Amino acid sequence: MDQQHLCINAGTGEVTATNVSSSLPSLSGILGTLFILRVTFEQDNVPVALPTNSTGKLIMKLLGHESGPPVLLDTSWTVAGSNTQTSYTFSLLADSEPLRTALSNSAAIALTAQIEWQITSELPYPRKSLAFPITLRNSPSRPGDTAPDQAADAAWAWIKARLVAGSNVTFTLNEETKTITINSAGGASNPTVTWSNVTGKPTSFPTSWNEVTGKPSTFPPSGHNHAWSQINSGSPSDNAALVAFVQSNGASGQMFDLLIPLQLSSQTSYDSLQSSSIFVLPRDAVITHIGLAMRNATPRMADNFFQSNIIVYGTDAPNSSSPGGLYAQSFWFYEYFPNSDAKGLGIPLLANGALTMPSGSKLDVHLNTGFPDAYNTLPTFNGLWLRVRGRYTN
Repeated sequence: MDQQHLCINAGTGEVTATNVSSSLPSLSGILGTLFILRVTFEQDNVPVALPTNSTGKLIMKLLGHESGPPVLLDTSWTVAGSNTQTSYTFSLLADSEPLRTALSNSAAIALTAQIEWQITSELPYPRKSLAFPITLRNSPSRPGDTAPDQAADAAWAWIKARLVAGSNVTFTLNEETKTITINSAGGASNPTVTWSNVTGKPTSFPTSWNEVTGKPSTFPPSGHNHAWSQINSGSPSDNAALVAFVQSNGASGQMFDLLIPLQLSSQTSYDSLQSSSIFVLPRDAVITHIGLAMRNATPRMADNFFQSNIIVYGTDAPNSSSPGGLYAQSFWFYEYFPNSDAKGLGIPLLANGALTMPSGSKLDVHLNTGFPDAYNTLPTFNGLWLRVRGRYTN
């Protein structure tokens, strides 16, 4: 006789057992064993199924402590069947520390149980059954019990039959009290279980990333190299195209700073009006600095002065066939040296303000050193550069 089957009125919450003569349920369990309860629902004496995705909860509390925490709790059920044949099964281990304390000096106690079920459309308010009792025994019926429980005695026989002889853990069975003691002598060893005998094991370990513990929050890469063939996007040719685009079409305000070699060999006298321009602007620009740089400049021996005459021509595009146009500056330059030792020399040619020049404009430099007059030695240098600095405006 299946004594673990309840029927609940879905409208009133009234609870009945379908297979006992009493209108009250007659349910029982044994401490430390699996408690299984199958539930069906009816309305107007007609079996019904709850709406899809309805959830259930079985709550058991100590008698007289209905406002306290549960001593046994199952927060989900298993649904089987369909339509009017649908049933909902709870399955939980009948064991907890409060239960063991309550049963320590008793053969059995009564628990107050209740079933809650939640219909999705009625969230967050669950429906509840009326409270019903469940008898929980400390062990199967013993000789002194006034009402032996045949089902509990059958469970005792089932437990004894499945204690594996020859395992590393040994047991002592007490038929009088119907209790089982695990001997400490066998506690140091563990039986070997093959992987194929493990049931319900996951297919991957762990089953989700969130279950991995102790993982770092970031994964900083260490320095390493990659071949271009391993890079999914971008290549040296892409980079060259980008450089060419910036050079030709860069945003307004792009800075430039150029050092243009004019003469690298030793000179004792230098007179150079460039027949082909030494510098041509590729885009409209504002020039903020023009200067000459000399290497190993030495002064006149008579008075340690370095003397030069410099003319800078800026030609106006597109009329750039001859000097003139936007800019022309001519001046004498004198620099006193503390001695006759050679040193590097910088000569600023655009000291104040800025010079606006359109695309295609050119710069030329005419430089004279060495006007002997009454001096027997000439200023000399070994290496000459023009420095041009500014920004493009388109």
